[in-house]
Amino acid sequence: MIQRLFAILLLAWGTSFAAEPPSELLTAIARLNRETYGWTTTVETPGAPFTIPPLSGTVREDRSALMTSRSGRQTLRATINEGSPSVAEDGSAPTNRDRAANADLADLLDTRIPAEELKSLVAAATDFSRSADGSFVFPLRENQARPIMERLAKNRSPMAHPTLSNCSGTVQVWLTRDRLTKYVLVTRATLSLPIGKKEIQRRAVVVIENP
Repeated sequence: MIQRLFAILLLAWGTSFAAEPPSELLTAIARLNRETYGWTTTVETPGAPFTIPPLSGTVREDRSALMTSRSGRQTLRATINEGSPSVAEDGSAPTNRDRAANADLADLLDTRIPAEELKSLVAAATDFSRSADGSFVFPLRENQARPIMERLAKNRSPMAHPTLSNCSGTVQVWLTRDRLTKYVLVTRATLSLPIGKKEIQRRAVVVIENP
């Protein structure tokens, strides 16, 4: 009787997988990595004294991506090739001074192509589960969440060398008819400040268009 109740709870709350990534998730990521597609990314930072503008991107046949974001009246554009630095619309490589002067530009240049980002996150992850709505969920290790939060702190913190601890995160991925259509990447950390410590969070919602 107890085993039956436990099985029912697993179905309601999500079914655990083994440490290996589910094959259908790997297949969907690999498929997206071969295709041209568009995407939008919306980032929320609850409680932060700033907002990060949404961005849209298009992956082209050469696997590079053109990205655009709007900050007030300003439109920012950049291209990215996985494994290569992002460059501005005119083909120039922004300097550290450019990044420091414009946090929105720094965030845009730190953006990763969705298929490549998910591929790297899934490859190092364990403890996959399936939610009641069919989405896949898995936690991030500290060394996966830390770089994401370090980039956020570096771009947005007024301190020259922000110190982070307790970095963690989760990823939730949705498939529709075996195609990847959306994922939500949530990362958290503790930021050390001169007056104490503050819990910070970054929530990125990535929607894949025309996969």
